[in-house]
Amino acid sequence: MKFIDLLNEEGLKLVVSCPKNDYEYVKAAWENGADAVKIHLNVHHHASGTDFGSAAQERAFIEKVIANSPVPVGVVVGGSPEVVNDDLKNVLAYDFEFLSLYLHDATPQVVNQDKLTRMFACSYAYTLDEIKMWSQIGAEVAELSIVHPDDYGKPLNMRDLLHYKQIIDAIDIPAALPTQKKVRIEELGNIKDLGFKAIMIGAVVTGNEYEGFVETIKSFRAAIDAL
Repeated sequence: MKFIDLLNEEGLKLVVSCPKNDYEYVKAAWENGADAVKIHLNVHHHASGTDFGSAAQERAFIEKVIANSPVPVGVVVGGSPEVVNDDLKNVLAYDFEFLSLYLHDATPQVVNQDKLTRMFACSYAYTLDEIKMWSQIGAEVAELSIVHPDDYGKPLNMRDLLHYKQIIDAIDIPAALPTQKKVRIEELGNIKDLGFKAIMIGAVVTGNEYEGFVETIKSFRAAIDAL
């Protein structure tokens, strides 16, 4: 199933952002209930403290994931426009389902391709006037990464929910919530009620250790199914 079609279905979807490019982690994600998985290339991931290589450096890993995944696989292409332009053609050679990157790292080449669904992220620095225009410049999914790095890992508060709601009500494309904050499973109903179509759990809630990663996915899957 296409990632965009998945998000347009009823219910909150579970996307797992893997803390490392390790096949056993990605496999565990789909085996334990992920509706989609996301891997990283060409970035330093703040929450997990991991440096990720290029498409060429991660070739064997990518090929194994794509060949075996029963769910859509997405990819963070890179952390700067220069890197994105350099590696995009290599990424497009694989059968990923969606691209994930900050809008300020995306280039026209990202929008000019229509093979992969385009999920753009906004940071805390973006204005609402900017974000509400996204569908007009090629965004298909909005990743609301609006938490300041100083607040990573802190509990969700009602002002966070207000800011998320302001954005969701202003846009006309599906929104995904990355777990920059320490989202609890009992808060998933609130997240769904705001209008999010997916929650994307990553290192802030899963941690980097395999056993904790698996248990967190299981608990989020069960909580979503119970909504």
